[in-house]
Amino acid sequence: DRDETIRAAKVGVKVPVSNMAKSAGFYVQALGLKVLKETRWLVSLEGSIALVSSDYDRGFRGDSTNAGDKATKWRTIIYVETRTLDVAYEKVRRFGAKILTPLTEESGQRFFRCCDPDENVIEVLEAHRGG
Repeated sequence: DRDETIRAAKVGVKVPVSNMAKSAGFYVQALGLKVLKETRWLVSLEGSIALVSSDYDRGFRGDSTNAGDKATKWRTIIYVETRTLDVAYEKVRRFGAKILTPLTEESGQRFFRCCDPDENVIEVLEAHRGG
């Protein structure tokens, strides 16, 4: 009975979206992420983020009657680190995204929070030098 260690090959986040083109545009144009793979049902972005159709969870959430109810839909919080925080903030503002927390500094960390087109929360942090 040997204890085997699990070694994750890759870890990622699947973000439910209602409009694939609009959401992909936000992540590419406003946040500067690159599209790695695109299919009819999924857009895979650098940083291990995948955009999936909002009904993606229908097969495993059980009650599909609430599929359109925003209060019962799953939500994701995503963080993006950047060395160009001020540029990112301006691009997000120009995109028209909802800003939840304007440029702020707490405990030496500069950041802001916004929403993507499906109201998933995005925390954009300034990358520490050398990190």
